[in-house]
Amino acid sequence: MKKHSGLYSAVSILLVIVLVAGISLSLLSSGRTRPENPISTQPDRLQAESLQGSGSTGGQSSGKDNTENTDTAQDPSEPQKPDEPQKPDEPQKPDEPQKPDDTKPDPSGPTDPTDNPGKGDQGGSKSDDNKGGSEDSGDHGDGTGGDDGDHGGSGGEEDDTPRIYTTLKTQQLTKAELPDGKLTFVAYPLGKGDLHIRVRLKNETNSGNGLLLTSQNNQDYEAQLDFNADNLFVLSLYDGETFLGLVQYRIGYYANLADDTHPTVGDYPPSIVTNLDGVSLDMSSQTFPLTVIARANAELGAGVIYSNQIRVTLDGKTVHHTLTVRNPGTEELRFGIGYHPAFNIPFDAQHTTTDYEFRFDQPESPVILDARPNGLLSGKCYYQWKNQQAIQLTDDLFANDSFCMAGLRTKTIGIYEKGTGRKITCNVEGYPYALIWSAPAKPVRFVCIEPWHSLPAAETDPQQWSQRAAAACLAPGESWETTLSTTFER
Repeated sequence: MKKHSGLYSAVSILLVIVLVAGISLSLLSSGRTRPENPISTQPDRLQAESLQGSGSTGGQSSGKDNTENTDTAQDPSEPQKPDEPQKPDEPQKPDEPQKPDDTKPDPSGPTDPTDNPGKGDQGGSKSDDNKGGSEDSGDHGDGTGGDDGDHGGSGGEEDDTPRIYTTLKTQQLTKAELPDGKLTFVAYPLGKGDLHIRVRLKNETNSGNGLLLTSQNNQDYEAQLDFNADNLFVLSLYDGETFLGLVQYRIGYYANLADDTHPTVGDYPPSIVTNLDGVSLDMSSQTFPLTVIARANAELGAGVIYSNQIRVTLDGKTVHHTLTVRNPGTEELRFGIGYHPAFNIPFDAQHTTTDYEFRFDQPESPVILDARPNGLLSGKCYYQWKNQQAIQLTDDLFANDSFCMAGLRTKTIGIYEKGTGRKITCNVEGYPYALIWSAPAKPVRFVCIEPWHSLPAAETDPQQWSQRAAAACLAPGESWETTLSTTFER
């Protein structure tokens, strides 16, 4: 019995030893193989997937923090990235300044073509937006009206601005320059948009809204001008049906004008006579009337078309020239008036243009009422000279017509020959405006000093004289007069 009991004990011990050995072997085997798979097979794939995730979300989440990027990595639409949450320190876009500074960018990130999708896309969209979009609304002052939207420089900006090109200009034409009265010109729109223009001619023949001019090729136009009248051209610019603005040009078309070289012009020039024609008087200080009468040509009936009596007083070196306006009619008389005396330059053959200058009797900063380039007021003003007492005469001084000065304090304006003491001065005291002028010529042949009580016509003045600014308005029976005193020291 004891032998059997000892055998059972030995077998039990052996089974226990085998069981313990088997368990130990199983534990040791599982400890070596279980971590081997994720370590040996996943690292390369995980590294590649983390870059792809960062690149694909970088352009869409510009300015977001790391928490949002981690959420993006957990997007259920990307099942191929189950292990990605184990990388909380996933690198962000290296070129985004809004990312935290402690983020460690992966050096391979910038080579991903999706790292910077915004720049390419935005560049394209800007270019498209400029084609007929909001940039053509007329506001091009911010430099965005360029050709590609990325660099709105002055060249591109100016090219895109809707505007009108035309050969028209405000001017006065004569019969000699335009015998048939037919004016041809070019006008068409420039810039971006569905641009077109409308050209209208307004004159006595075409009143109201005027005559709408047409062109076969939308750029070459022809218009018949009214004779001895002003003709107003109005050019309106449209983008589709949207009105953008307009420009205007006033063109006068008149008979040929007489001058010093051609005292009579035209087929039937009038005759002008005075009561002193052919009379030689020896006077030193005397007042006398000068009667001026203009008559129509004998072929046209020789009727009086103008008659006036001027009182002239000679006082040593000074001529006092008085103009009187009377209203003999039954209706109000409106008029504008000013003097237009001209003085030969140079005084003799030994001097030239630059030997002369205009002078005030004190330093002046005259306000110039802009009448460039054809003598019609534009509504603008500017300073040509500041704190100057002398204006040098040159052959180009009057290249853009006259200088109409306002606000003068000086009592006299004169033309002086430098270094000799010879001069001609006009007393302009009491006149609201004073002009200096000469006809364009090289060399200058004469200069004018012109005290005025009224202004030249404006570019936008109406056709009717009654609607223009007047020097005075006289009731029936009233009169008005002014005097210009000119002193000669030669």
